Amino acid sequence: MAGGALPLGTPGELDFQEISSCANRISELAADARDGGRQPPLPFEARLPSGRVLFGSLNESYAHGLVEQQFARIRASHLLSLWIRHLVYCWVAPGGSEAQSSLFGRPLQGGGAVHQRFRPVEAPAARLDALARRFDQGQALPLLLFPTTSLAYARAARSVSRSPGAKRDAFAGLDKEWQLELQRDSHLQRVYGADKSFAELRREHQAEFELGAVDGTMVGFWSPPYASGVEVAGYHLHFLTDDRTAGGHVLDCRGRALRVRVQEESDVHLALPGTAAFRDADLTRDPTADLDRAER
Repeated sequence: MAGGALPLGTPGELDFQEISSCANRISELAADARDGGRQPPLPFEARLPSGRVLFGSLNESYAHGLVEQQFARIRASHLLSLWIRHLVYCWVAPGGSEAQSSLFGRPLQGGGAVHQRFRPVEAPAARLDALARRFDQGQALPLLLFPTTSLAYARAARSVSRSPGAKRDAFAGLDKEWQLELQRDSHLQRVYGADKSFAELRREHQAEFELGAVDGTMVGFWSPPYASGVEVAGYHLHFLTDDRTAGGHVLDCRGRALRVRVQEESDVHLALPGTAAFRDADLTRDPTADLDRAER
């Protein structure tokens, strides 16, 4: 299904010419993927592990999964929307564990057609539960999940090595995508301003959330005050649920039936990044205030 309106006058004519040159190819690819015919609408009402009930209907299902098409350029927000429906399909549809969902549309730049596909997913209910928790967080505070910037991070994280600094390196190049996202969304400009880098935004808007009645593992360090600057003085703890769908830096916790292990260490190995960005970075500023704001 696709719909929309074109601008009036010459801009609309130019848009129409560009879209029409791609429309036939998009339709052809989508028709091939819909081999076997459209399935009846799939209504669902199911309970997530956390107890939340999801209900609705999936209307674009075919023999091998969901197939959707659009004549607009495929942006990160479109992929996020399909990803949620794909998780639901993998969860509730008969044979959903083997489902593949497809979206056909125009590429972000240039002409032609592009095919974005999601493969079968393990534990789709747990992934949906994690997204539902993110939704709850977003109702209470600004949530740093921006589709274009997040997609760029995910792709960068997959392309770099699994070194200890891989996640940090993936974050380092997101300012370009963040500025593009700001240009397209005036609401973001009003909330966050147009003059801050993505790194500054992350420092100022650290998200906090609560997890209740979950099982998992907490790992961390205690460092003496004289190690401040190299380590975080005091306790520095992180938590990960057993199903690996949620976790993060720990500010406070309560628990029962705990098993505690303590290991005393007197040697510290410090590995520094070997990148040009680190060699050229200005490290003369005292980070104490930033660390205190992030850790406390």
